[in-house]
Amino acid sequence: MLKKMNFLIVSKTMKATKLPMILRVTLCIKRCAVPILFFIFIYSCTQSTEHVALPEFFEGYLNVKTFEPIENPNVSFSFVKEKVFADSEDIYLSNSDNIGVGDSNKVFIENHRSIDVYENNGDYKGSIGREGRGPGEFQTIHNFKLRNGKLYVFDANQSKVSIFDTATFELTHEIDIPIIDGMRGMGDFAVMDDDFLIVGMRETKREANSVITQRYLHFFLIDYSGHIDEMPLKIADISDYYEIANQRGASYPPIPFDRTTLFSVSSTGNIYFLWTDQVAIKVLDSKGNFLNGIFYPYSNVHVKNDSEFPVFYETLGLSISDTRQILGEKLPDSHPAVSHFFVDDEERLWMSTITDDENVYEWWVLEETGEFITKFEWQRDELIEVIKNGKMYTRQTDEETGLQQVVRYGIELREIE
Repeated sequence: MLKKMNFLIVSKTMKATKLPMILRVTLCIKRCAVPILFFIFIYSCTQSTEHVALPEFFEGYLNVKTFEPIENPNVSFSFVKEKVFADSEDIYLSNSDNIGVGDSNKVFIENHRSIDVYENNGDYKGSIGREGRGPGEFQTIHNFKLRNGKLYVFDANQSKVSIFDTATFELTHEIDIPIIDGMRGMGDFAVMDDDFLIVGMRETKREANSVITQRYLHFFLIDYSGHIDEMPLKIADISDYYEIANQRGASYPPIPFDRTTLFSVSSTGNIYFLWTDQVAIKVLDSKGNFLNGIFYPYSNVHVKNDSEFPVFYETLGLSISDTRQILGEKLPDSHPAVSHFFVDDEERLWMSTITDDENVYEWWVLEETGEFITKFEWQRDELIEVIKNGKMYTRQTDEETGLQQVVRYGIELREIE
């Protein structure tokens, strides 16, 4: 049965360490060959089956359901443009700035070292934070989250998360994020509840006589006093990307088409990890205990030719042929299955899947149990950031001014008979 449709759209591995509180992460860069054996059931379009080979992402885990996407869903969306935010030349919005939606549909947009706030009608409400090193001040904003009437702002340069009241804009608390064995948080985090954050700590490793740099992300539960929780999160197969060092010891940007693991936390505290090589999702409770897995085998789009590599490999002195020689089989020959992923406040799962069309993503919407709800196409350069209270918020570029904007759409839902 289809649930009530208040739809919202929004979006490394390492071997075990001696740290007892760490979310253990295991490298899983290898592409997963997934032979698919389906039992076709007459009475169900998304019937799970136990008789299918699962990706290595699920190795050692039980209670993993395999599904098939519905080619002709019985639900469809249409979108009606309602409001544009941050459309002034006085406000600069970059592709990397974060966007969030709070209570009463207020829109929060990162603006370098502060957060701009807009009312539901588009009027500018004010700004939270400013440049500096004092309470409520930032060197750089790396990420922010909204939860239960509070704004959480992560400044990795100062290793702190500042918490503001979204109604009064007042600073209520600051959490010092510890540096653990030289690892520090760089903005990967989520708010679990009023007691804990989940924070990703980054590590870079390179073996002797190797030009390949591997980057890892370790997750920790950290309480509001900055202490690490005694209970570790038990996760595996979180991977980051490869980089290649040049002669001066610096690193080139990440190798294209690599796989990673995206994570999102629901309003109920469940943690979702998606391995981008396939539509492969692990669902955990707020303490990291595995609940179930969701798997949709996917036909990945193959890399056509070397023209899909960014030009910086040649301009910085490392040719594509050198890249292939260095990485060998580690260099993927296909695109990932998924580019963006998030869980909405109805606990529905949203993800942009990569198709042959280079201009659009095919967005999938799943129930929390994994059942397929619907799919639709949306322009890649108009990235969907948030859907909340039946509204969709996207990032777009104004054709006349070239300025980045946040555009809100109303969502109209209908069931197809």
